[in-house]
Amino acid sequence: MRKASASSPSLIGPSACERNLLGGDCAARPLNCWYWSLEDPAGEIDRRLPAVLLHYEIDFEDICGRLFVNSEEELVIGEKTRDVTIVRLVVAHALMSGTNMLGIDAVVVDPFVSCHRVPENDNGGMDVVAKAWARIARDAECAIELVHHVRSRRTDSPSSASTMDAARWH
Repeated sequence: MRKASASSPSLIGPSACERNLLGGDCAARPLNCWYWSLEDPAGEIDRRLPAVLLHYEIDFEDICGRLFVNSEEELVIGEKTRDVTIVRLVVAHALMSGTNMLGIDAVVVDPFVSCHRVPENDNGGMDVVAKAWARIARDAECAIELVHHVRSRRTDSPSSASTMDAARWH
C-alpha cells in the first residue's frame, strides 16, 4: 500500500479534498479513501492522479495523507470450491483492520470481478460475495464501492444491451 503518490479514478481525489467538486451534498469533512486497483499496473495508476488533480484544480497537499492506493496486489474476498462459495475471512479481517487503523471512510475496489473467484452467473455465489462486502462495510464503518465494468454496445448482443440499460436506468 502507498499513500497518495499516485492514484485513482476521478471520484477518489475529489472525495479526499475539502471542496465540493461534483455538485450535490458534500461530506462534512475531508474523507480518507483507499483505492484498490486490481487490474491496472502501478505505472498507469501513477499517471492518473496528476491528471485528476489538474482537472479538478486540487493541490497534492490537499489529499496527502488521506488517499491510500494499492495496485498489483491480490484482494480476493470469496471463491468457489467445488459446490460451495466461501468467504476468505483472513482477507476480510485484514481489510477491516486496515480500514480501522487508517481511519478509512471509503474503499473503492476496481474492478469487482477481480476481487472474487466465483462465476458471475452463479447468483447464490455472487450473493455470498456481495454480502461479505456489505458486512465489511458495516463492521469497518466505511462506504465500499465495487466497480463493475460493462461492455460497450458495439461488442454486445442486442439482448445484453437491454440488460445494460436496465441496470443503468433503474
